[in-house]
Amino acid sequence: MEETISFLQFQSIFAEYLGIDSSRLTREVNLLLELGVDSLSLVNAMIRLEREYQVMFKPEDAIMTRTLGEAYDLFVNYRSQGEEIQSGI
Repeated sequence: MEETISFLQFQSIFAEYLGIDSSRLTREVNLLLELGVDSLSLVNAMIRLEREYQVMFKPEDAIMTRTLGEAYDLFVNYRSQGEEIQSGI
């Protein structure tokens, strides 16, 4: 499995998925309240990440995730868990 992606790469990917300028996607911005991202768009972005980067989010993650920083932290956490499973840790 490849190295985890940086926050800037994640920011760019999310911007593409959501159709939002990446400069608006800071770690702290509230995706739902400040940018008007609906929960379906957030779920779709997470599904694309799952497919492209072999991570598995929990169903409640899309509901509980409010900021891009939270989404990135989940992504990194699940990605490292996947690497541990594959390496037999």
